[in-house]
Amino acid sequence: MNIIFFISGFAVVVLMAFFAFVTAKINSTNIDFFEKLCRNRKVGVIIGFPLLCWCVPHAQAIIFSWVEAYLWYAAVILAILSYFYLDYLTARAVGGLFIVGAYMFVHWGYEFQVPLAPAMTIMAWFWGIIGICISGKPSFLRDYFRKCAATQKLKTASYIFFALTAGFFAISTIGELLK
Repeated sequence: MNIIFFISGFAVVVLMAFFAFVTAKINSTNIDFFEKLCRNRKVGVIIGFPLLCWCVPHAQAIIFSWVEAYLWYAAVILAILSYFYLDYLTARAVGGLFIVGAYMFVHWGYEFQVPLAPAMTIMAWFWGIIGICISGKPSFLRDYFRKCAATQKLKTASYIFFALTAGFFAISTIGELLK
């Protein structure tokens, strides 16, 4: 069994369960906290910097050899520059987390032939599309929080999506562990 898959699978289950919990807790009295969270630079760097570091080995495989030595420095410099110059940094980092997570779990789902890989792929596909939309227009996350506070249907659908994603990844991770 691949330990990285197990740790990442467990992390996704916890993260999706956390997103389901947060979605269930959004209401009109605490919407200000969630709107400010989207623009929080410190949280954005805490989420985004590990994602940049995660991407460096993948970029090293396809980049020119003379640039390869500078990728780690570029990740640090980009994290610092994004802290000072990007707005909605947490929203962008969450979008990036969704995109990278979707890619990795589709890849690992078929590489390790985990149970429910096709269902996991469909969930990851939606997850990646949501990440692309949030990264492309980070105010979508703020608008999502506002709609969840105002509309029970979206809140319930989002809760079900995150809970199902957590369930699929939990079953796949446990299934891989029991192989």
